[in-house]
Amino acid sequence: MKKNEFETAYEAWNNVWADERGRIDWMVPEPFITSKVSYLKDNGVKEILDLGSGIGRHSLELAKAGFKVSAIDASETGIAYLNEMITKYDLKNIDTLIGSFTNIPYDENSFDAIVSFNVIYHGNHESVINAINEIKRVMRPGGFLIISMLSKKNVGYGKGELVAENTWTKDQGNEVGHPHYYVNEHDIVDLFKDFEIYEMLDTAHKKPNSYHWHIFSKFLK
Repeated sequence: MKKNEFETAYEAWNNVWADERGRIDWMVPEPFITSKVSYLKDNGVKEILDLGSGIGRHSLELAKAGFKVSAIDASETGIAYLNEMITKYDLKNIDTLIGSFTNIPYDENSFDAIVSFNVIYHGNHESVINAINEIKRVMRPGGFLIISMLSKKNVGYGKGELVAENTWTKDQGNEVGHPHYYVNEHDIVDLFKDFEIYEMLDTAHKKPNSYHWHIFSKFLK
């Protein structure tokens, strides 16, 4: 599994997701994603990639909604737990792989839609660009992307150690020492220039001042 040198956060999540206490905050799917299910169905989406699936909160929800789901994450403990849930719910329409978001192990034009929440900003500018290029490679023309990026309004921006452009290591919490890449609205428009952006919301998460961009878009190629 080839990774950029800045892609290290999965090491922290391997530990977090090793027990129930660590998993509890990552069981519930994001409403921003679940609210798009009907739209995706109405627009012919059949196959979805959950890029950075973690323990499977979105993979499971999407599979139960009838989509064929491929889940990939660099965390072995995350994928192991997801496999347990697939067996528990007897879901036949999910496949799982351990892998990197900058080297997605699927063929070109494989997916009608891709979801990736709290994932590709774990790195630097180079790894984010590589991830977006990989997303475009495996996405079918006209496919939909539902993704989140870390906002420059986030409390972590400018704290810790600056290790690359707009990239800071965390100085507290589960991800101490792991790089995070922060963006504003102009950065998003530039990064996702090959997508038509339908929604772009700078959204506060549960933790105080934990702002993330929620983005819903369509691949233009």
